[in-house]
Amino acid sequence: MKFLVVDDERVCRRTLVKLLSQRFCDCQTEEACEGDAAVQKMVAERPQFDLVFMDIEINQGLNGDVAVKMFRAIEALNGGEKGERCNVVVLSSKENVKVEEFGGDLFVEKPMTTQKLDNVLEMFNVK
Repeated sequence: MKFLVVDDERVCRRTLVKLLSQRFCDCQTEEACEGDAAVQKMVAERPQFDLVFMDIEINQGLNGDVAVKMFRAIEALNGGEKGERCNVVVLSSKENVKVEEFGGDLFVEKPMTTQKLDNVLEMFNVK
């Protein structure tokens, strides 16, 4: 399994990385603290990530929603079709974020918990 965790808050990133490593002993996890770095990592990684966890309230560089839009545009230019898209889980402390407006696949309210992570993994059939 290969994951990308994007959050400007180090504690939130480390918490999610820890939850993922507890769930998948041999997973690879990349981290980014701003949207610019996340887009670079998402574009550079081939094969792509199994899941991207993207905070949309980033205080430096590109905000998460803009980063997802950019990534989706790059995917489209590279011929990425719906079945080949990298799934993006949008994280926010706000309620009811409309992720479809900027290309996200699922919204999860912060903080991430084991139960929420298990629900996400089940939804995307990540084992």
